[in-house]
Amino acid sequence: MAEISATQWQELNPLLDELLEAPAAIRAQRLAQIGRDDEALASQLETLLRQRTAVERDGFLEGEVFTPAKQPPLAGQAIGAYTLERPLGEGGMGAVWLAHRSDGRYKGQVAVKFLNLALLARGGAERFAREGNMLARLTHPNIARLLDAGVAAGATIGGQPYLVLEYIEGLPIDRYCDGEVLPIDRRLHLFLDVLAAVAHAHANLILHRDLKPSNILVTAPGQVKLLDFGIGKLLANQDTAASATELTQVAGHAFTLDYAAPEQVQSGDVTTATDVYALGVLLYQLLAGGHPTALPTQTPVERVRAIIEKEPALASEAAAKADDITVQARATSAPRLARALRGDLDNIVAKALKKQVTERYPTVAALADDLRRYLDDKPVSARADSLAYRASKFVRRYRLIVGASAVVCVTLVAGLAGTLWQAREAAHQRDRALAQLQRAESTADFMSLMIFNAWGVDERLSVRDFLTRSEALALGQFSGQGERQAVVLQSLGAYYASLGENREAERLHRRAKSLLPPTADLSVRATVECSHAVQTALLGDVKPAKADLERWAMHPDVEPQVAVQCDIYLAQIAQTYNDPQGALRHAQRAEKRLLAAPYSPPTLVASLHGDLGFGFAMNDRIAEADRHYDAAIRMYRELNQGESAAVVAILNNWALVSIRAGDYRHALQQLEEVIRIATSRGTGSVPSYAIYNRAFVLLGLGRYEESIAEADRAIAMAKRTSNRNIWFRSLVTKIGAHAELGDVKAAEAVYGDAEALSREMAAGGFDPHLLALRRAKIELVRGQPEEARRKMEEVVAAFPDPQGAGGVLANALQLRAEALDRLGERAAALADIQTALAIAHRLQGGRPHSLRAGQLWLLSARIKRDAGDVAGARADGAKADEHLKIMLDDEHPDRRLARALAAS
Repeated sequence: MAEISATQWQELNPLLDELLEAPAAIRAQRLAQIGRDDEALASQLETLLRQRTAVERDGFLEGEVFTPAKQPPLAGQAIGAYTLERPLGEGGMGAVWLAHRSDGRYKGQVAVKFLNLALLARGGAERFAREGNMLARLTHPNIARLLDAGVAAGATIGGQPYLVLEYIEGLPIDRYCDGEVLPIDRRLHLFLDVLAAVAHAHANLILHRDLKPSNILVTAPGQVKLLDFGIGKLLANQDTAASATELTQVAGHAFTLDYAAPEQVQSGDVTTATDVYALGVLLYQLLAGGHPTALPTQTPVERVRAIIEKEPALASEAAAKADDITVQARATSAPRLARALRGDLDNIVAKALKKQVTERYPTVAALADDLRRYLDDKPVSARADSLAYRASKFVRRYRLIVGASAVVCVTLVAGLAGTLWQAREAAHQRDRALAQLQRAESTADFMSLMIFNAWGVDERLSVRDFLTRSEALALGQFSGQGERQAVVLQSLGAYYASLGENREAERLHRRAKSLLPPTADLSVRATVECSHAVQTALLGDVKPAKADLERWAMHPDVEPQVAVQCDIYLAQIAQTYNDPQGALRHAQRAEKRLLAAPYSPPTLVASLHGDLGFGFAMNDRIAEADRHYDAAIRMYRELNQGESAAVVAILNNWALVSIRAGDYRHALQQLEEVIRIATSRGTGSVPSYAIYNRAFVLLGLGRYEESIAEADRAIAMAKRTSNRNIWFRSLVTKIGAHAELGDVKAAEAVYGDAEALSREMAAGGFDPHLLALRRAKIELVRGQPEEARRKMEEVVAAFPDPQGAGGVLANALQLRAEALDRLGERAAALADIQTALAIAHRLQGGRPHSLRAGQLWLLSARIKRDAGDVAGARADGAKADEHLKIMLDDEHPDRRLARALAAS
């Protein structure tokens, strides 16, 4: 056979792939069809197929696999801190290898992805760099994590960019579902995990653009993991003149045909709706089996035409014709499968597969919402509304209640005793509902009055002035109606609490408590007293507050959602006073009770997700924390409350989780979003805690002057609201910033203020070790390492078990290591660094980069360099730079030092 040119091979290759995958009978038919149109092409294909048959007959590659001469041997090659083992596969943007960590830090396998070198000359390197930055932003339990990135060194593959990704051992989602014989509802729940992962990517302005079963694995325990964002494209800042470059064209046309949307194959245009279409194809296959438009015997050209022109059959119609293997894998029969898909599921899938982008689900979240509504027997958006349709859904959703109503009718005929019991119960429920309605009306009436009277016409007020006027208005409007006054004042107090003004919140809640008459509804009393208790606890009076909250949380006669809120307050107190077990225990108890309640207010569910996130984070379960925080923010946005006070608090707490994990760059982004939202809500509405947290993060990122300015701002706010906790912590942050700038005099002055305030805070509410850490830093700047070591030994002694310790111990060990190094005790210093690194790695909780870890590796590298260990300094400097290049600006002194040590 004559040599095949590159142009000919482009035509032969897809046809050959198709024929190799086809059964023998279909292959012969397809060859005959090709021969009728192009004899020469068919002849070349037949020759290639015969050659393959001969190779198989001779047992080629059945023995030991060899590497072609033109491809350098990669197995055993070191790539950064990893050693390659064997290839896993190859895609449009690069090859993927299985590797293991080889520097002894920890054991485990990873996937190393190399960029296809053929793309380097046409913008591939630039794209690869962007891909690495993009993946670093994705932190979701259903997305494979980015662990590392870099450029390979050495003669064999020097200059080759690579990504190190979490290695996932699992099956493609379609094979997993079939192998486990999952029924429809379990397939839908698994598919919802896929949607959650894609929605997270979209929220980070990232498209996948190649969603298919092989990129969605399910592990043995049943966890979904989304792979390969290699052809993902950032949505932000891409619509520039550069969008028409060869780079965009190369990336834009890399997709799998069977899962491509019509607009993708026609013009290469992609939006979030493009991913929705691919998910629609996947959902069709998981439910009905088969592809919505393509047939196994079609050519690629015919498949493209079908994607653009052919309307897919309804999923139920495809299911009715499904083979035995398909229906058995769904634990049903063909007629029953068709019945299960007919109606809502047909409409949901069809809407996801609409040819026109504007007719599809606008977001993945909208698709997920319809599927959840289907599973909950609620009306879905993909079906035209009607009274009969909604009524049928009501009956299905409340079939037990409807059934009970029928039983009541029988009981009315059967006997008077049952009737009287039902009447008493109905009266009780009616009275409870009436009380709830009156409370809701009180709040609604007051809100209307407040807007038109407290605010006034064409008047601009600060939030504080607005709330002050509203308090007076409430007391006057509901004069003599203590319960209504208490309900409104409790709501106003909750708003003050959301601003971090705990002193004012406590005053209002105390006033509300005093206004409650003896005959007040039990649940109203529980609401007001729990709101007051949590504020008194946050101001330092913890023990009696916890006793009150526990009493109401376990009270059998209060409304379930009120008891749940009291449990949430207990979780928040545990968060504030560093009680990880208590924070998670109370949040999970609240979750269990809320799930058992007949009605769960959506905002309470969303709020609880936030507290579960904090609880998991305090117990170093960062991936679970991120999942709950993501769910909380998504739910609030779906409720059109994406910029509410609750979202401000949850985003702030999520930032604290990022700080705990050492992810300061992400924490700063979250805090700036907090401040943006809070600022947009009105003058003076930014919580002092958000300002303080931003000051703390700026200190960690080396932006010392900005940190001092923000700390001063937080101190002014905290003094005005008597929030001594924020006041004290802001002073501690200022000490650190002045010390880092080398201004010992200023640091000492602020230290004196903080020390005096700490003596006034006898009831607690702050970490007693924070001042000791700052004292040690001042001593190091003053050139007194022995005194610094002594202070840090006191702190270290307070944590006998490093396994359960947090960032305070890691920071103390780092400062002691600096002191020991200056005292010439380098071995002891390096031992402290290793202990601190173990803590830092645990606190990361799976996040790939940590400022704390980077600074510890940098200190280790510097100590080894000073000891003459050049190789050790170089290795540790490289590890430091892995973390610091993500966290710090390029010109930050620590970043420059890390680069220098890595290249020494």
